[in-house]
Amino acid sequence: MAVTNGYFIGAVMMSHAINDGIIKFVAERNVIERHNSNGTTKSLEELVSEFIEKKFISTACAEASMTIWKSFRADIHHMNPTVAKLDFQKLAQQNLKCLSFIEKEIFDFKFNNGAIVPTHPQYWDIKPEGTTTAFLRLQ
Repeated sequence: MAVTNGYFIGAVMMSHAINDGIIKFVAERNVIERHNSNGTTKSLEELVSEFIEKKFISTACAEASMTIWKSFRADIHHMNPTVAKLDFQKLAQQNLKCLSFIEKEIFDFKFNNGAIVPTHPQYWDIKPEGTTTAFLRLQ
């Protein structure tokens, strides 16, 4: 295993964690219950389906989230033997592209006379005077 492979493994694991976090964040900001009526926690797949149904995210965003979710998440986190055969460089590139797409959709904004205008203001912590603290990655 090359030294750089550790960076790719780290990128894949980070993409899993951020994807999970964004899904939880979208659920919280849209007041979506994260538990089923029987008390079990809804899966990421169930939440994403609900988001599509309620038009909180696009189908393309849902597909990007599910691509990350299905990128050997359980195998990697549980260090299953199958991990030894994975191409982490390819997975990292795929997942980071998907994560970029998700972040762009959720935190999209426009400029109006130099001011940021969020496309989905429920995902931004906008202060009473109309300002927000943000780190912007312009692509």
